[in-house]
Amino acid sequence: MKKEELSLILLLIILSNVNCTLYRGVNIDCQKNGSCSSCEPTDDGEWSPYNTFCYISNCLDPPSSFATNYCQSCAPLTPYGNPSKTKCVASNCSSLPSKGSYTDLWCSDCNTISIKANADKSGCIPICSNTPGIGQYSNEWCSNCSSVGKFASLNKKSCVVSNCSSTPSPGAYSDQWCSDCNSTNKYASTDHNSCTFSNCSSIPSPGQFTSKWCSDCQPSTPLLNAQNTACTKQDCSILPSKGSFTDLWCSACSSTNKYASQTQNTCIVSNCLSTPASGQFTNQWCSDCQTTTPFADSLKSSCVTLNCSNPPASGKYTLNWCSVCSLTGIYPNTNKSACVISNCSNIPKEGFYTNQWCSDCVNQGYVVSSDKKGCVAHQALLKSVLILLLLINFLIF
Repeated sequence: MKKEELSLILLLIILSNVNCTLYRGVNIDCQKNGSCSSCEPTDDGEWSPYNTFCYISNCLDPPSSFATNYCQSCAPLTPYGNPSKTKCVASNCSSLPSKGSYTDLWCSDCNTISIKANADKSGCIPICSNTPGIGQYSNEWCSNCSSVGKFASLNKKSCVVSNCSSTPSPGAYSDQWCSDCNSTNKYASTDHNSCTFSNCSSIPSPGQFTSKWCSDCQPSTPLLNAQNTACTKQDCSILPSKGSFTDLWCSACSSTNKYASQTQNTCIVSNCLSTPASGQFTNQWCSDCQTTTPFADSLKSSCVTLNCSNPPASGKYTLNWCSVCSLTGIYPNTNKSACVISNCSNIPKEGFYTNQWCSDCVNQGYVVSSDKKGCVAHQALLKSVLILLLLINFLIF
């Protein structure tokens, strides 16, 4: 055999061995009961048995997890999986170094951010010039490198003031902790037992209250009133049945009618439990609270059946209206154009006529005759008529 042919055969044998070494992992001791099923990652189908050992048959095929067994077989120079199982490292991250034994290599291998050993080798510190990526912030980096806050936020996207990994005890929640550590409920509740959506330390202005603010911030009155001006215990979305209306429900849930009626069938404007003083009665109070006498009289001292604030048209005055509403007299005059003192339907007997009756029932210019048997025109009226007649006579002739 020629020398060249022999060299070619030797080269092919060497390349074959190199190729096998590149793909096949080394044997490791993870076999149990003749099976490699316990070797990690356990769901990887590349494990093969060899005598009492196991190995990865193809190390170029990416594993589902860089577990320590995989690293021991395929990367014996870096035989440990890092904590997140994303790569093989030289350091055993499951074994914490003793104080004074930390190294830059262990710190770098076993943390998700760029990190090194501190001066006395008692722990790891971040390299502050290397800002963490989104979702990679840690308490270590924030405490050593951030001027904003010493702790990582809950989503690991920033540094915050509060320690989000330590939940406050009841009564100890604060706006700061909630803002830092809760993605939706940014404020502490009134009792500081939880985080809420609403800012309970800022009371809304009248008209700006909301159901959410009331439920978040006023647990004893968790519902919104009808005017959006306050929180209440009353559920304004549920109308009470007839006979069940109360002052509490009406004051909370009606925009104008703040009191329950006496029948408790509806809400009304007036407080029927407080009777007005004499002179203070109104049509509103009477219609709300005295349904059989729904109007205030002219003196506003009681409730009556007629609307005294709406006088009849001339010729329409009645005994009923005058007796109930008039301040000048309780009888209508003869032509029903006003109310008067005298009863014009009751003609006096001879000798009993009076100036009042004559003025009320005949004409305002009439007075009683000297014998009190009738009414006569007043002297001043006669003089006026006489002067008028003389003037007419002068003009004609």
